[in-house]
Amino acid sequence: MKGSFYKRGKAWAFQVDIGPDKNGKRKRIGRSGFPTKKAAQAEAAKIINEVEEKTFIVESDIYFRTFADKWLEMYKALGKKESSVRSRDTQIKELASKLDCKIKDVTGLVYQEALNELSKEYCKNTLDGIHTTGKMIFSKAIELGIIKKNPTTYAKKPLYVKTVDQIESESEIPKFLEKDELKRLLNAAEISHLRDDYFIFSILAYSGIRVGELCLLKEQDFLVDTQEVSITKTLYEPGGILKYKALPPKTKSSIRKIPIEPFLFDELKKQKVRIAEDKMKHRQDYHDEGYVFTQPRRNPGYPMSTKMVRIRMKALLEAAGLDTTLTPHSLRHTHVSLLAAAGVNLPEIQERMGHIDDKTTSSIYLHVTKNKKREASQKFAQLLQSP
Repeated sequence: MKGSFYKRGKAWAFQVDIGPDKNGKRKRIGRSGFPTKKAAQAEAAKIINEVEEKTFIVESDIYFRTFADKWLEMYKALGKKESSVRSRDTQIKELASKLDCKIKDVTGLVYQEALNELSKEYCKNTLDGIHTTGKMIFSKAIELGIIKKNPTTYAKKPLYVKTVDQIESESEIPKFLEKDELKRLLNAAEISHLRDDYFIFSILAYSGIRVGELCLLKEQDFLVDTQEVSITKTLYEPGGILKYKALPPKTKSSIRKIPIEPFLFDELKKQKVRIAEDKMKHRQDYHDEGYVFTQPRRNPGYPMSTKMVRIRMKALLEAAGLDTTLTPHSLRHTHVSLLAAAGVNLPEIQERMGHIDDKTTSSIYLHVTKNKKREASQKFAQLLQSP
């Protein structure tokens, strides 16, 4: 193999003959921008050595965004959840906004600068997701021989220095209803002119399930014999309720059976009567998939949307004179607080809530039990001081 070396302006360049390609044509590889002839010779020798050892890779001219989109199709073909694919797609768009170049031109420095820029626009968790996606894309590019070096290998996520306001806001306990406030909400739901309100918000409060899990509950999910509700799916509605999908819960621990109060089965009986009336009324137009909570007027039989549950809860909070910034997820926090107050231990609460490790649940639990410990200490002091 021969190489030719020459000056291009003030820098040195070279071309190396690396032999015939798969079609029998002679192929030459060129590089430029070397400060000295010696540096150019060293790079040429490296290429020749790689060719002889059959480890040389001709890096692709494909643009980062083009390859990233191809990677996303491969990622999707692995059977990944639609919500995960959607998240990766968004993260690719953010990366591509900073990497508008050929993938082979993304050096470690270029990638690091992209991360630095993105850190000014997004919070830590969002940046973590973007960086994870970037690492997967470039690893696949290495695997497929598209590039030789992975620019993410030594990349570091910028250090986030929290402000005083951020530290103080993070130390706040998530909002939840006190016991008497929950009673007021459920009383408002019981006298509501909307037929499902009491059943909906009683289940959320008494089981602690997520609102997406509630929306896809079917009649067979209520296990009469064991007095449990079975959670096996969650609502996904990126294109509106008519294009909804039933997805499996995010983690294995989210698939669970939760003991519930007998009165909820009485409410289910009432709901089944209403469902039968809806089926008779709409007949051929009814979307009959067995859902317990359905669209109130339009799209009969389709599951109730999470947005509708939020709207209805806000109306009930207002009617009860409660904080209208609370959401259906606040009832999940409420459930945790009441379990903790009742003396249920943290692992049992986490199992019931469908997650192994959750900082929010832990913080609520510690907040409630801390108050209980303080009460115990006060009672002990009062006992000692009494005659």
